[in-house]
Amino acid sequence: YGVLDSTLIVEKMISSKNKLVRGLAHPALWRLPFLENSRSQIEQFGATKINPRTMFKLLKNGDSVLLYPGGAREAFKRRGEKHTIHWPSDPEITRIALRTNALVVNIACVGPDDCFNVVADGDDLVRLLGEARIRQLAGDEIVASIDARAWQSGGATSAKELARNVPSLIVPATPQRVYFKVGAVVDPRKVFEAQDDRSGAAEKRVCSELYEELRTDIESQIEYLDRKRKEDENRMVGSRFRKEVLKGAQASTPWKWSDRDGIFDFEF
Repeated sequence: YGVLDSTLIVEKMISSKNKLVRGLAHPALWRLPFLENSRSQIEQFGATKINPRTMFKLLKNGDSVLLYPGGAREAFKRRGEKHTIHWPSDPEITRIALRTNALVVNIACVGPDDCFNVVADGDDLVRLLGEARIRQLAGDEIVASIDARAWQSGGATSAKELARNVPSLIVPATPQRVYFKVGAVVDPRKVFEAQDDRSGAAEKRVCSELYEELRTDIESQIEYLDRKRKEDENRMVGSRFRKEVLKGAQASTPWKWSDRDGIFDFEF
């Protein structure tokens, strides 16, 4: 659901850089009763409901925001989707960053998906409860957003599309260490202003190219973390408990994390 990793990133930014990063969260966190605890947690860290207008306003005011481009589709993972990203085709984040003169910093994360198991995903819930009941549970705001995207694509909302925006039913799994890595840092305004062509078509092309660069980079960083963590003998909570609590030793990772240009890689 993006709650574990987002709160860790925000806390790290506050403790290391004394900077608050505003999380942009899906409206479902304010609607669904079983997410009440998660909602309270992220509100304490400055989270707000996501929409393009809010993001634009925050960035224009000089705030930093934490965004998951895949939105609900990416947060509400289904079976077999651990450590995958599901970004939309529209390069909205690079376009907004260009128009607000904001940097885009990729942060990859591996670990939270292993802290739970999916019992029933969106497809299962739509099949079991029916589309009408799912629409009722989701609420008008979420359904309107889904319907609007379908209308923009020239069609009606399908049961499959609705299922992609429904939280999966999950149960806790054995906790594991969570790993983060900073990847590409992109300045869309700087890239665009370096172009000879400053037309609207050029802006669209630059935003699309940078968006694809960011998407490819985040997939590469996730693959790296997933491979690298296999070297960590203290990855599981049992090993860390024995070393840190019973023996009073430091259960750090066997490699050194970098801290470059004020941007960091870290683990919890």
